[in-house]
Amino acid sequence: MFKKSIPLILFIANILLAHGNILTLDLRNMGPHSGQKLQVRVVDKYNNQEVARKSLEAISATDFMMFFDGIEPGGSYRVDFYADLNGNGNYDNPPGDHTWRLEVDNVQGDTTLTFSHNTNFTSLAWQAAAVVTMQNMNPHAGEHFEARLVDKKSRLEISRFAMEEIEASEFTFSLPGIVDGDEYYVEFFADHNGNKLYDAPPADHAWQMEFKADNGDANLNFTHNTNFTPLAWSNKLSLQMSNMTPHIGEALHVRAIDVLTGKEVGRTELAAIPQAEFEVSVVGSQPAGTYRLEFFADHNGNGLYDNPPTDHAWSVDVDATAGDAVASFQHNTNFTPLSWDYRVWLEMHNMSPHMGQALFARAVDQSTGREVGRAKLDAIYDDEFFMLIPGIQLNTDYTIDFFTDHNGNNAYDAPPTDHAWRLTYNPGDDGDNDLEFSHNTNFTDIAWTYNFTLNLTNMTPHAGQYFELRLVEAATRQTIGTTSVNAIPGAEFSRSIPGLIPGTSYDADFYSDHNGNKTYDAPPADHAWRQTFTASATDETITFSHNTNFVDIGNVTGVANEDADLVGEFQLYANYPNPFNPSTTIRFHLAQAEFVSLTVHNMLGQRVATLVANNLEAGEHRLVWNGHNEKGQIVSSGVYFYRLQAGEFSDLKRMTLVR
Repeated sequence: MFKKSIPLILFIANILLAHGNILTLDLRNMGPHSGQKLQVRVVDKYNNQEVARKSLEAISATDFMMFFDGIEPGGSYRVDFYADLNGNGNYDNPPGDHTWRLEVDNVQGDTTLTFSHNTNFTSLAWQAAAVVTMQNMNPHAGEHFEARLVDKKSRLEISRFAMEEIEASEFTFSLPGIVDGDEYYVEFFADHNGNKLYDAPPADHAWQMEFKADNGDANLNFTHNTNFTPLAWSNKLSLQMSNMTPHIGEALHVRAIDVLTGKEVGRTELAAIPQAEFEVSVVGSQPAGTYRLEFFADHNGNGLYDNPPTDHAWSVDVDATAGDAVASFQHNTNFTPLSWDYRVWLEMHNMSPHMGQALFARAVDQSTGREVGRAKLDAIYDDEFFMLIPGIQLNTDYTIDFFTDHNGNNAYDAPPTDHAWRLTYNPGDDGDNDLEFSHNTNFTDIAWTYNFTLNLTNMTPHAGQYFELRLVEAATRQTIGTTSVNAIPGAEFSRSIPGLIPGTSYDADFYSDHNGNKTYDAPPADHAWRQTFTASATDETITFSHNTNFVDIGNVTGVANEDADLVGEFQLYANYPNPFNPSTTIRFHLAQAEFVSLTVHNMLGQRVATLVANNLEAGEHRLVWNGHNEKGQIVSSGVYFYRLQAGEFSDLKRMTLVR
């Protein structure tokens, strides 16, 4: 009798602190596990978020109850629990440990689940958690509170917790997702100014804890103090999916694109769509932003993106006006081809010599020489960590360039002033991959180039119109890079192009397709502008405010050629028709027999198709591009470039595909 009363009193104490509905787990006939550790967690089936977790260090009674706060009317939940049969303190699949799962759907008020011991074990995707106990939080009573678990090596968020308001001086929350041997941050803040958003201290009060996972759950204690830590906090974009029955069991990949900059801010994936209605979230948004959620169900199961109808892909836009935001999607067959790319995880080892220094990295397509993605770490914080570089396409050769700002001037200097390296990389057919690097002194002058950003303001007169920006070297009229927006999103937005060389003068040429014919026309048919500047040894930003001082920026100029004589004999002509649908003819002339490469690239410089890569005789040649990529998949509407390389001759021209 005494043994039963001890756990019963403990759980009654939890009830007194609880609010909302209570889930009661009534366990019976648990005698076979007397003295063993018991762990239980409750997971919301809709969003796969853990809502409660508790443990008993030792089962002390045959029959007992456990109580969990946090269930909501209408919600559906999984209750996962296990007895630590082998006594190692961690979860192990049965029969190492004895594990079970109960489910309850559409709960209405307080709910009781009864379980009687059996050997119908269920393997669980159990996650150990950081269990944080907060003490002396009286100064923040009534304030909103949020916390998150961040992987130290990758700096990516794993899980988060929120409570509408702090109700007690002492409380406990859990953040699942830790793995033994890995290191983590727990970041949290009290919304001191009451705007339901994160603001850097002292507006809000924020803290950070660091720990290394070891042997299951990590129990952490925090006592309120004023040693605040500014956090790189970001918000959550949630996608509520309905009628997804056709894709149950398929993988789902989701990413968030900042509509105003065109840059990806985060991505996530589900290994298998669990049910018809569910929610999935991507972290990375900021308040007042506008985002596009792009997502696809891996319909053919190859683990990669394929254009519809091979995979089923969609996109929805969402305004994050007040922090976290929600978008709704109902399954349909109005598929959207996506310019999906992959990432390379640059895994850095033994970087202690550069602790505290900035690290810059980029990926460059070897076939075009154009940068496809870059990343920056403001200060190296550990001996080992990851750099995540986007923009990678399958079966493409890249150079991965990176340097540490050894002299601290926030600019690139050739080694040994700064320490720089170059690796080669091809993802093959694997999508995201790791690329390992261990610190060494085999430095390489990587001839780093800088980034150009054009911030546009007061562009409301052109909202919804096609927009294009190209960066041109002023002296040679060589096009360094081009980027576009299918529809100007609003009054303010920005676009970036890499490739600036310090001391070089550039024209930033840009226009809005005012007459809507999908091609450039001199003003006033289209509205065009030019900003001229000389690059310095840093990233450059120009802010432009809409005006009517239009400039005829002319057509795109091909890549400059070193041999003027050859340029006169070799020729790449404009494609016809242009714009086109579904195909276009590309014509070129060779002065002599050469190995010829004719490739098609998207606006990011990524190769879409190879039309020829072979030895050709002198004379005129014609090739047709049918608007398909190298996998035979239909590509989406937009601006593309075709590049001819024949010996020392190269040229680049633009074409527009209109579906």
